[in-house]
Amino acid sequence: MHKKYIVTEKWDASYENPIIVEEKEIVAVDLSKEISDPEWANWVWCIAANKMEGWAPAQILKITETISPQRQIAVVTENYSANELSVKDGDIVIGSRILNGWLWCKKENNETEGWIPVRNIRLINPI
Repeated sequence: MHKKYIVTEKWDASYENPIIVEEKEIVAVDLSKEISDPEWANWVWCIAANKMEGWAPAQILKITETISPQRQIAVVTENYSANELSVKDGDIVIGSRILNGWLWCKKENNETEGWIPVRNIRLINPI
């Protein structure tokens, strides 16, 4: 169910060219880029066949091979984009999915979609 949120703290997108992968795509997982911050639990650094790199949720990956303690091969189990949405205080966003502390959403009256941290929003009401 989609829900409406108000942005309580500005967020600027972190990556100019975020990783985008499709279901059944093969990716390399680089465990050397692990972040110890608990806010980043279940995010892993992935390298796609087209050389795009970025953070992806571990939940969408099925590990098929371990190359070394730092490198794995995985199959992507669903389409995923790491696109982040830049927002400012007071913006209204419509969210469709929360994953690992991030909300997939779009600005109200705008079709551009992306992720913003859940800590930067407050629920207004279900749509």
